[in-house]
Amino acid sequence: MKIYVVTSGDYSDYRIDKVFIDEEKAKKYIECQNRYLEYNDKSRLEEYDTEEKDFESVVEIWVSYEDKPKFTFTKKYMCTIESFTTIDKASEDFEISCRWDDWNKTLKLNMEQVLPININNIDEFKNKYQKICEDLMTQIKSLYEIESWTIDMINDWLKEKYKGYVFHN
Repeated sequence: MKIYVVTSGDYSDYRIDKVFIDEEKAKKYIECQNRYLEYNDKSRLEEYDTEEKDFESVVEIWVSYEDKPKFTFTKKYMCTIESFTTIDKASEDFEISCRWDDWNKTLKLNMEQVLPININNIDEFKNKYQKICEDLMTQIKSLYEIESWTIDMINDWLKEKYKGYVFHN
């Protein structure tokens, strides 16, 4: 379904004047509004699609873990949690990757996952992810430093090992 929004103004003066579900009524309203205007603040029509489908609440978890931060102000572990809906993010999406940071001379692990969950204790949840990162970085360092794996080999291994993986269980 579409809606028709009549707006006017620019920049900080931009505003919504009316919202219509009928395009012809919106055009007629604009015609009436603009009939005698001699300056540039004329009404105009904007068209938007509406979402008619069902959706669920999801959270997106983004984690960054650095083996040895170069600077004291750089955090070894960062975890961000944001709320979305299944309209915006596909539930259970999961990405994981590792890279070598030449400038900091350190390994970095990044994870991103969208989960259909409600987090009751954020600190407990973040601590759980931190433990996962620490354990995983130990494995990655072993592959990189002892087994002489390349970053590409490590990323292939991560993608295969964690295919379809859900960390919150």
